[in-house]
Amino acid sequence: MSDQPQLGVESYGVENWLSKATPGDPRVDVRVRTDLGHVNVRGEADNLSFLAAIETVTGVSLPLTPNTYQMGEGDLRALWLGPSEWLLMAPSHRIDGMVSELRTGLHDAFAAINDLSGGMVTLEVSGPESTDLLSKGCTLDFHPLSFTAGQCAQSGFAKANVLIAKLSNEPRYSISVRRTFADYVLTWMTARAGSDGLAITSV
Repeated sequence: MSDQPQLGVESYGVENWLSKATPGDPRVDVRVRTDLGHVNVRGEADNLSFLAAIETVTGVSLPLTPNTYQMGEGDLRALWLGPSEWLLMAPSHRIDGMVSELRTGLHDAFAAINDLSGGMVTLEVSGPESTDLLSKGCTLDFHPLSFTAGQCAQSGFAKANVLIAKLSNEPRYSISVRRTFADYVLTWMTARAGSDGLAITSV
């Protein structure tokens, strides 16, 4: 028998989880970041004008070291996805203006800007047992000496493709996943943590 959770129609959709949000729990707490938008950026990492234009518009520099991210003001993040690809995360109210300014500023550059906000969700996972829970569904080495604050990695998590970043050594993580898989990931976490071991809140 498969150890993957079986999803029913009643559990479909992130909105269903938000309607059942529970107070924070000291073991594992999952915050559904409904206030964040996501923008995919592609360009040439050795093009200084491209890098400068991104930083001018967003206020954060694109990370050039593999599997790292940079934090900016106001919950802005730039995460490395590949040698010529990044994910920008920012408060939802900034996304439209940011995308417009980036496209204007990069109109002469070999670059692509795509707003993915409608198709992605970011979950923030924290609590003393959060590392143990993530380790059950992912092959990444979460040892604090191997995966530290400031690092991120694309990986499989409970059969879903995700981008995991370590936000602090408390520990606290972010998991960015396609919206259509977010319900599955939340169901999986709940099943593994136990009925009273995981709390879900939203921002």
